[in-house]
Amino acid sequence: MSFDDLNSLWQSPENQPSPSAVDSIRLKFVQTLRERRRRVALFLGFVVAGLLVPTLLLLFSLLRPASGVGRSIDVMREWSVLCLLALPWLGAGVFIRQFLRHRNTYRHPDHSIRDCLRALLDENRLARVRYLGAATLNGAMLLLMPVIVQQLRAAGKAGDEIIVPAFVLLPSLLVILFVSLGIHYRRRLLPEKRSLETLLAAYAE
Repeated sequence: MSFDDLNSLWQSPENQPSPSAVDSIRLKFVQTLRERRRRVALFLGFVVAGLLVPTLLLLFSLLRPASGVGRSIDVMREWSVLCLLALPWLGAGVFIRQFLRHRNTYRHPDHSIRDCLRALLDENRLARVRYLGAATLNGAMLLLMPVIVQQLRAAGKAGDEIIVPAFVLLPSLLVILFVSLGIHYRRRLLPEKRSLETLLAAYAE
């Protein structure tokens, strides 16, 4: 997001922009905030939808009779699978609660530029929290993987073929994800945070 228009507003002669210029800037920020909220809502919806499938399959496995080899999950012997599924649900729940709290706190960001800036700054904060939370959850899942592999092999549901996906492919994908998150965090979210704070401080003056 560019803040050139708003910077020009403050650098205008005597810092007295026309009402139409103020409305144009305010509308731009309101539209940006609404678009970001829409993207976050879609993202959280996809996450929940994606988690429902393995959750329902797990419940089906737990509830059906334990007939046949490998047809059901022994919770006492394979509890790590439950932890693996619980971690993303925990993250999704926290992110949804934060998103709803943000919307309730900033219900009418279109009242003024100051309200827009405050709402955008809070949205930036939540984006940074989501990035750090996603990195933490993925790290926890990676630490849990040796336990999952050991339990699956002990239950006879996996053999040596699981070693490469669990200890080579998955860590490689997570490293790529961590690097991507870190680059976006440092190159976009942090500079945007500083710009919003500067603009909000200038507006308050």
